[in-house]
Amino acid sequence: MNQGRDISSRRRTVGLVLDAIDIVLRRLERLHPSPDVDAIRVTALHQLREAQAWERAWPPLEEQERVMKRVLDLQASTVKLATPSPIGAFRSR
Repeated sequence: MNQGRDISSRRRTVGLVLDAIDIVLRRLERLHPSPDVDAIRVTALHQLREAQAWERAWPPLEEQERVMKRVLDLQASTVKLATPSPIGAFRSR
């Protein structure tokens, strides 16, 4: 692969990760404050800083995969917090 294509691929990867983190942070803004929301926000901001550092020094594949998996976990955790629990809905009746 030529270097120009490699750089373009890296930028795309960084952009996708940054966009995914931005989505998590925007979803968190719409949730009621809670310790869970705060914990996800802190982790998301940490992952954001890590992904931004990729623009300066490209990390090993293992680190890229670790960050991407963590971002996916953040997405899932955010959706879980935003989705009302059927048990909680049943108990409130």
